Amino acid sequence: MTDDLLQLIIDALKDLKEAVLAPPHAPQGDTELIIGAVNVTAAGTPVHGPSMDMPKGRTTTVRMRRHAGSPTGYVAVTSPGAEHTLTRIELKDNDSVNGIEVSNWNLLWFDGASLPTGGVFFELFGNR
Repeated sequence: MTDDLLQLIIDALKDLKEAVLAPPHAPQGDTELIIGAVNVTAAGTPVHGPSMDMPKGRTTTVRMRRHAGSPTGYVAVTSPGAEHTLTRIELKDNDSVNGIEVSNWNLLWFDGASLPTGGVFFELFGNR
């Protein structure tokens, strides 16, 4: 193998490594949608949303995916809030809540009750 070919392979692998290990970023374009997900596997144990900065002017939609059985999902802006009826939003299968304004998704907390095997999944959408 020639030195030039070997260097080309090394450079390509470095580029690939940087692309795979690069942290997620929030797109800045007007037409791009930011998407994330959260899985709650233990009822009564609130889970942080993923760390994703939300640019000014974007709101968040949270949707609870469809599940077997009748699980209940909760969304709140504090960990204790996810456990209390007055400070959380309750979601059932395919329900969503729109217009949440947070600077980062890690400010959101998720919990659930009557969880099926594998937990309850939430999808997050950053809308413009």
